[in-house]
Amino acid sequence: MIIKDRTIGEGKPCICVPIVSPTIAGIKTECKKIASSPAEIIEWRIDYFLKNNAWEQCFEAANSIKELLPYKPFLITYRTAFEGGEEKYPDNKRVTEEEYISLIYKMMELEPDMIDIEAARASDDTMKTLVASLKAKNIVTVLSMHDFDKTPDDDILAGTFERMNRLGGDIFKTAVMPHDSSDVLRLMSFSNEAAGKYDNPLITISMGQTGLISRVAGELDHSSVTFASVTKASAPGQIRARDLAKMLNKVSMEKRNVYLVGFMGCGKSTIAKELSKKLRMDMIDTDDAIVEREGISIPDIFEKCGEAGFRDIETDTLRDLSSQGNKVIACGGGIVLRDENIRIMKRYGVVVLLTAKAENVLKRVSGDTGRPLLKGKMNVNDIQAMMDARSKRYKRAADYTVETDDKPVNKVVVDILHTIP
Repeated sequence: MIIKDRTIGEGKPCICVPIVSPTIAGIKTECKKIASSPAEIIEWRIDYFLKNNAWEQCFEAANSIKELLPYKPFLITYRTAFEGGEEKYPDNKRVTEEEYISLIYKMMELEPDMIDIEAARASDDTMKTLVASLKAKNIVTVLSMHDFDKTPDDDILAGTFERMNRLGGDIFKTAVMPHDSSDVLRLMSFSNEAAGKYDNPLITISMGQTGLISRVAGELDHSSVTFASVTKASAPGQIRARDLAKMLNKVSMEKRNVYLVGFMGCGKSTIAKELSKKLRMDMIDTDDAIVEREGISIPDIFEKCGEAGFRDIETDTLRDLSSQGNKVIACGGGIVLRDENIRIMKRYGVVVLLTAKAENVLKRVSGDTGRPLLKGKMNVNDIQAMMDARSKRYKRAADYTVETDDKPVNKVVVDILHTIP
């Protein structure tokens, strides 16, 4: 399943972090911190917000999240008191089925990418209608079950997932509390078996310190999303996103790539060579790989096949290189122009955007005849215009951004090493 270029359900689990502030100002602060973190999915715990605010304020809050984190899949969750949430109701009053379903329909108006629905909150018929409504709006349904007291027996877990499948959910989630390590192992074994039964992405979390391993071992038990924190945790056992990212990279069965993207002349190839030495990884330049593959120069490919033909070759080359793993890949300046390329890079590694001022780019590429897109445009204004035109695409692709202006290569490499988890 692909949501905003993120592949969910294959390989290493995606890191999801919660936004739990009860104020719009606090939400904006959280978003800015999340933007520089390894978080790949954002979960807005709207129950924290609604506890202190009127529904009308949710629109401003949701728009702030989407504006500040535009390229990360956006999940909205109202966790009820039945399953450990921060409900707005006083005196421990719990939301009724009618109130909960009405709230989910309201949440659709906020236009998130995904909505979490507690599967136990309503009857089959009501839930099927609700799920169908979300599908009609192209909103992914995460059907969930949480138990903060215990890890249910396997037959109960199996029955829960079977019902989620019957209801038509897109992603099935369960988060449970272990009493001991055997509960953790039992949940992970159940998850592994369930993955062979359903085509849907699964999320299985064993909470608390005892269940920490389940947040790291998603590749083994096929849990597609793991939860961490950047500010405040929303469940027992959540650890810092950057720490979790490091753990996932160490235990991953995949050989992760590091992709350097940016406008031509930002120093991607030179920096990639030095970075690969520090990381003890192979280095490859996509343009060099294309020339070797086609047997002719980049300008000749453009002349023979046009830009569209070159982009086809570029995508095929990127896919082949990415699947090999363990590479620092210096990418051509226009590689971000295709959605497929962005999805490939995010699926197989981490993407670092290198930036430079137009005048510095001109100094670096002046006299280089191997750049067909700059033919007749070797001036600051034209280069700046091209950079501006691609700016959104670069930001969409990037997991991290590192400036290169007025820095020696070794300093840029150090900055990258300090930035990526």
